[in-house]
Amino acid sequence: MVTAIDNRQRSRADRGGRLNAGRHKARLRALLVLGTRPEAIKFVSLIKSMQKSSTFSVGLCLTGQHDEMVASVLSTFGIMADDNLRVMKTQQSLTSLTCEILRRLEPVLRKRRPDVVVVQRSTPSARARTQKCRSSPQRDRLSISENDSPLANASRVISV
Repeated sequence: MVTAIDNRQRSRADRGGRLNAGRHKARLRALLVLGTRPEAIKFVSLIKSMQKSSTFSVGLCLTGQHDEMVASVLSTFGIMADDNLRVMKTQQSLTSLTCEILRRLEPVLRKRRPDVVVVQRSTPSARARTQKCRSSPQRDRLSISENDSPLANASRVISV
């Protein structure tokens, strides 16, 4: 759950030297990964809340499953993605989709080095994203939030 972000992560961020200049608190690097239009709709509130928060530095990665529909939802709220995996191909099987997500998410995790990854838990692609995070080289310091209801948890994320 999102509430897994606690003082341990904050302390890891402090030890990792990711402090802002002066006496500012370290910002946790959060990576939100989504791919479908329903996920985008559910995540809008969470994304906006986390972006306003001084607790997080937020990155948004799209899998590219519903590319045009997700872009439409996000642009309505002025949200821009940082990465797009562009995994969709014609006549793609669920196995192929899962493999592509696993393969293409790895470099994003290496580049962004998030402290927490947030995914919507209800889809096969979300399971693939979670699996990739759990097998990443940073897995010992990475919190994974599998979110059933981002809207219900948004206030808890921000109050950390």
